[in-house]
Amino acid sequence: MKKVFQKIGTILCIFAIVAMGPVVNAATIHNYEDWQTAGGNYGTVTKETPDGTVLKMTGSDKAGFAGQISGPYSKASKAKLSDTIVEELYLDVDLDKFGSGEFFEATVSLNKDANSQEELTERVIMVQEEGGKLRVTNGNYPTQPGWAPNFKAYIEEDGLYTLRWTYKIKDGNAYANFTLLHGDTVIGTTGDLVMNEITVSSMPDVQVRSVWINNIQVKNGVILHTKLPDVNVIPEVTGNDVTIDSGALSTLKNSLGNLDPEMQELIEKNETTITLEKKDITPTKNTVEAFASAINGATIANYFDLSILVKAAERQANLTQLNQEITLAVKLPELPKVKDGYNRKYYILREHDGVVEKLDANLSDDGNSLTFSSDKFSTYAIAYIDTATSSIKNPDTSDNIIMFIGIAFIGLCGLGLTIRSMKTKKM
Repeated sequence: MKKVFQKIGTILCIFAIVAMGPVVNAATIHNYEDWQTAGGNYGTVTKETPDGTVLKMTGSDKAGFAGQISGPYSKASKAKLSDTIVEELYLDVDLDKFGSGEFFEATVSLNKDANSQEELTERVIMVQEEGGKLRVTNGNYPTQPGWAPNFKAYIEEDGLYTLRWTYKIKDGNAYANFTLLHGDTVIGTTGDLVMNEITVSSMPDVQVRSVWINNIQVKNGVILHTKLPDVNVIPEVTGNDVTIDSGALSTLKNSLGNLDPEMQELIEKNETTITLEKKDITPTKNTVEAFASAINGATIANYFDLSILVKAAERQANLTQLNQEITLAVKLPELPKVKDGYNRKYYILREHDGVVEKLDANLSDDGNSLTFSSDKFSTYAIAYIDTATSSIKNPDTSDNIIMFIGIAFIGLCGLGLTIRSMKTKKM
């Protein structure tokens, strides 16, 4: 099964590259060592976790910018506009730690080329507390004030958010796009807006100058993660006799929101694993009766539990309901052979929240497994019905009747002859 899932991962990567079209610079990982403070003049950065994957940014008023409290900046990115630039910051939001009206700004600035110290342009985003929420709008940096005047989005709950800048060349123009995401959900986007200050002649050499957390007016500081926590699907399952198809991976991730809020918060901030587990079970009397009543005339061959276990940090939760169905394959147990002249139809029975349902199942070409779709995970059973084929016919009763009439007629004729013969002798 490891090999099967490795192939699935490879297929998914190929799809991603094809979908993107041109070469795209992946979002840079801005590690603790990459954030520069220039002796404190540009704020400070401290580790919130021992491994430095969670960082705290605070401001400084020593940088000489009038009215600003500057924060740290990173020059880790070497991305070029000609290849499309994608830069991301992962903002850890605790709304209770933002005072009334407190704000900070963030931006990705561009240079004319790798050797130039001249800043060409940037697109500033402001995040400000407003009525218990965080309002996200374009910033008011003097070089590009109001660059996205129609953009406004709100962060209304705690969690990990992605601030994504995309700079690209399209149809001979340079475009900027800012998008705010919560997981895979887009909270708001500016759309693609033309950067008129970048000329066609300068486009090939334009690259990232720095990624800034600037003008930090937040007393408790700004908390960033260096990367988004990974969510991995673990292929090893109990019994080694159940698999899922590649399309299930995104469904599993998108369904994590069905878990309780505490578990969701752990998932957002920690590496998370999802494991599909199958266990054969001995059913209770009530389960046997409920399953038997769901399909008349069927033989139930195997009862089992299917579970989706999600683990983040030290906690584990059972994901019982998905947002949509996924396709699974379960190995068939040893069953009696199908008798000659009979066809066998397989079904999957599922009990979830007290309701038993019959699911269609397809037999694999090698006859070793059943494929079916489900979005609920609890107790299952494999069932089958053997039905006689049309080649086996019941005896034709009409032929028998004719035969019996014929025999009776012959018998009566014989009796008549016998009586007649006896009467002749008496005469």
